[in-house]
Amino acid sequence: MHRGKHGDWPASPEIEKLINDTMNHVDTAADLGCGVGRFCDALLRHANKVYCIDRDPQSIEVAKSRINGNAIFLIEDAEHTSIKNGEVDFLLMVNSFHDMENKDGVAKEIHRVLKNGGLALIIEFKPGLTGFGPPPWLRMRPEEVREIFSRNGMTNVWIKGIDSHNALLFRK
Repeated sequence: MHRGKHGDWPASPEIEKLINDTMNHVDTAADLGCGVGRFCDALLRHANKVYCIDRDPQSIEVAKSRINGNAIFLIEDAEHTSIKNGEVDFLLMVNSFHDMENKDGVAKEIHRVLKNGGLALIIEFKPGLTGFGPPPWLRMRPEEVREIFSRNGMTNVWIKGIDSHNALLFRK
């Protein structure tokens, strides 16, 4: 079953641990495709400022009601954000890259907003069929994700399997 964006899922402990293990304290972080903001709090523990970005106004309203701290909420498309060039130190994208129509455009936008040396952590469901998450035909192999980001100026640091997800870390 593919749950809607407004489901009140708790943040995955495995993904939160990966964020904690991967992210050093930074000035600015972003959660691109944040939905209802499940991981914005995790980012706020490591950043002075966090952009919570989603194109769905209802999701952003839910996120605003849940998140305390220095968060900036943007109702914007992942391919065209108002974030300044090179402003973000760490960008997170969980279970949303597979839904992007123009994946190269999104990868270019991530490259644009990241500082030189900045990191992007992309987490997607593993290919295959499970009782939750997107249908199998929308899921992406890690090699597909790596190829898209590589051709858009990003270097793949590592790929890790965590629970029912693949996590890929990229550096600008």
